[in-house]
Amino acid sequence: MGGRGRVVSSLYSARRGGTADQSTGDTRWSPKERDVIVGRSAELDALAAALESTTRRGDGRLAVSGEAGIGKSLLLRRLREQATKSGLRIASGRATEFEQDVPFGLAIDVLGRLFDDPAHDLSRLGEERLAELRAVFPAFSSAGSHARGLAIERFRLHHAVRAALEELGQHRGLLVVFDDVHWADEPSAELLAHLLSHGCAGPICIAVAYRPIHLPRMLSHALASGVREGTTTLLEVGPLDRADAQRLLGVDGGAHFEECYHQSGGNPFFLTELARSLPADNPDATQRRMGEAAVPPAVQQAITHEFDSVSPDARALAQAAAVAGEPFDIEFAAAVAAIARATALSALDELTASGLVRAIDSAQLYMFRHPIVRHAVYTSVGDGARIAAHARAATLLAEAGAPLAARAHHVERSASPGDGQASDLLSAAATASASRAPAVAAGWLRAAIRLLPPDTSEQRRIELLVALANSLSAAGRLEDSRAALSEATLLVPEHDAVGKARLLGALVRLDHLCGDARRQASSRLRDALAQLGDTASVGVTAVTLELASDHAHLGDWAETVRLAKRACTQARSLDEPILEASGASILACGRYYLGDTAATVRSVDRASGVVDRLTDAELVAHTEAIGLLAAAEIGVERYDDGVRHAERALAIARASNHGRAFPAAMAALSMAHLWLGNLRDGAKLAEAVIEATHLARNTGTFWALGFRSWAALLLGDLDDAIRYGERGTAMGESLSAKGFGWFLQWSAGLAQIESGEVARGRERILIHCGGPELSPIELGWRPYCYAMLCSAELSLGDVGAAADWARRAQSAAEQLGLPGKLADARLAASNVALARGQPVKAAADAAAAARDFVGVGRTVDAARAWLGEGRALLEMAEQQHATERFEQAYFALARCGAARYRDEAAQQLRALGRRVIHHGQSAYACRGLGVLSCRQRQVAELITRGLKNREIADEMFVSLKTVESHIAQVFDKLGVSSRAAVASMMERMAYEDAD
Repeated sequence: MGGRGRVVSSLYSARRGGTADQSTGDTRWSPKERDVIVGRSAELDALAAALESTTRRGDGRLAVSGEAGIGKSLLLRRLREQATKSGLRIASGRATEFEQDVPFGLAIDVLGRLFDDPAHDLSRLGEERLAELRAVFPAFSSAGSHARGLAIERFRLHHAVRAALEELGQHRGLLVVFDDVHWADEPSAELLAHLLSHGCAGPICIAVAYRPIHLPRMLSHALASGVREGTTTLLEVGPLDRADAQRLLGVDGGAHFEECYHQSGGNPFFLTELARSLPADNPDATQRRMGEAAVPPAVQQAITHEFDSVSPDARALAQAAAVAGEPFDIEFAAAVAAIARATALSALDELTASGLVRAIDSAQLYMFRHPIVRHAVYTSVGDGARIAAHARAATLLAEAGAPLAARAHHVERSASPGDGQASDLLSAAATASASRAPAVAAGWLRAAIRLLPPDTSEQRRIELLVALANSLSAAGRLEDSRAALSEATLLVPEHDAVGKARLLGALVRLDHLCGDARRQASSRLRDALAQLGDTASVGVTAVTLELASDHAHLGDWAETVRLAKRACTQARSLDEPILEASGASILACGRYYLGDTAATVRSVDRASGVVDRLTDAELVAHTEAIGLLAAAEIGVERYDDGVRHAERALAIARASNHGRAFPAAMAALSMAHLWLGNLRDGAKLAEAVIEATHLARNTGTFWALGFRSWAALLLGDLDDAIRYGERGTAMGESLSAKGFGWFLQWSAGLAQIESGEVARGRERILIHCGGPELSPIELGWRPYCYAMLCSAELSLGDVGAAADWARRAQSAAEQLGLPGKLADARLAASNVALARGQPVKAAADAAAAARDFVGVGRTVDAARAWLGEGRALLEMAEQQHATERFEQAYFALARCGAARYRDEAAQQLRALGRRVIHHGQSAYACRGLGVLSCRQRQVAELITRGLKNREIADEMFVSLKTVESHIAQVFDKLGVSSRAAVASMMERMAYEDAD
């Protein structure tokens, strides 16, 4: 490729395609002089210690904070030099002030060349993760398909990037440096926040530098949490004292030094700029140092004077480069400046000789010597000239076929209101970026709306406003999303009742996501229904359905059922199967929560039949209702149907890019898998909801934490169960307790019971879940909850109280008439009978419970029943049959990953003198391994299977720090110093008989 096309495309590729190990300087001294660091011995020691810790223990996280010009970039350069000497790979780059709307600009700048290196084989990441990387990074874009996902699922990209870094850093180690992250584009800030929050397995150090003001909210939170928890090392770089300032300038003091020191406040960059530019014989004593991160007027004047002293051609080239972005290609900058190549080369020589710009690598790319210099040059361009320069840049990029994001950056800054082509381009760029960079997409959509021609149709404005609202919601800006939707509803014609109903329904959902009690949208829905009257019509049915959904979110199930029944009747009379499917699904869910099993089953049958006859395209606007149908099916123990419909709702949502059904459908899937004993899948699904709703910053996070706590409890990780439960209850305190909020307190209380704080856990449940009646808890859950409270009382030795809970379980189960709920009651009765010395009854009840649990697919609970039956059989001296039941329970629980209950079965088998062997895994009864705790044994098993630390963390659903702590304790207790030694010991002792 030749000519202008080659220039422009190479510029964009270089600028956003990775500039690994690029350096940035804080002064205009020569390279040798710039490397002199004065007065930073403590900071340099801390950098060396952080790097050494990373190479020894892995997972290094380092933050360098300070005002502009304080020397952060110089310290990071020294860190890179030390990492190079240590043999680590290095990837580095920085965010730039005027490119914060380029999606993943910082991430691609830092990681692009690292990923593009042909020597780095990332095929082991798997197709799913590679597809995520292809969607963002140019290095992957040429091969294979891109991932298609919802904006709310963009956490999947974060996981893929982390996995790629771990793959690249596992042998040589890796230093990844992000400079000037206070200017990071929001998608990069989210990614960086994930890396800082989770860390990376292996010898990998993530280092960031930033000014403490204007830091993106999510990044600020991740840094603060990391410093507080001790996972991130923070270096706060302050000004130089007088002695160090004198050393830096090579002077002994004097009036000129004092004035420079006073105006600079000890800031090294400001100090050197003033010392070289402020006349020694006539210092301007009227200038004073400004606040943090502000540039003192004298420094600004010094840079301006320096810039003004170069030739007009050099100034034109520098201004064009400031508009084009950093790092800049000389030919592209010349084209933006509209000057000849020969003139541009001469001007470049002048700029480099003056120290205003410098070369950064062998690719003929250049940068300003400091971001403050670029800022001064950019702002020196007049408004008209700057608009014209951005317009030329946009034209050049269009001619070269550059990506929409690159063109949109310049179009937004140069187009005028009424420019329909510019509006369309920005809208297209927003659509292309919305799933991975919703915040950037929202900015472009605002610009697209602003640029619309006066004769644009109202429908087009509504489409853009709805797209804007969706992007804002995905980015967690719920109030701004509400404002955009409200504006859109005002544009809907009065005759379009369905369109207005859908927008008002979306506003209602935003109210719930915000935890908002104002209910403005609900009132508008009721007003809309009143205006439409009682005549059956599609509009009336649509508004009625939105009101029914609103009451379902509020937990007002009686009103939900009333409105859903009305909507179903209207839909059938109008022959509108799509609306009927939505109404029947909402009705099924409402009837389940009212505890009317027979009516729920009828509604489920009706809803399922209608939904299954409709195409995915017909159901796009009704995926949330399908999620409610799945919840109802799971409630009446039709788990397979619930999984099928929840997965269909997710597939439709992903294909249509409508993410509002995601949290509810994922939660339904998580709940189904946990009931079915697919504990790891259930935990991962709950974790996905937590990450997704955290990115969108809505109230869905708090109830997702409840599911995650329950999953951890079933997996046997009591620490995580308590941690997730406490996180959820802390969030839920500021929100409405309606709906599913009870589950947080229930799971947290149950975790306390299982961890030995039985009385405290029981009291917590009774206080926060409605007392003995458990009134806030839906009837479908009460038999299980009562049975768990029965076990708690038995552990306290209160058989009478346990019997009372068993009776309550039986009463609730009989009201429901579902086999799994009746099995909950039978298992509680069995435990009470055994405590009363009635082993025959206990064994019979437990066996019956196990059969019913197996019948509905509740594997973990069936195994719990086998454990109970085995204990009763032991009391009856039926040792052989008891052993069979314990083994049956052990294998089932091991397959599910239910470690706590599995260990209970193993203990029973050891007491009977039996070997405990689990399909190639090490036996827990091994002599010598008894010194390990349950979690430590699990870690040892996973080490034996060859899993890495990150894989162990994912398998156990714990943090890297927790895994590292467990491994250290395993080494210490077993007296070994390597993973191979652990594996050898586990394999050697796997089949040894217990004493």
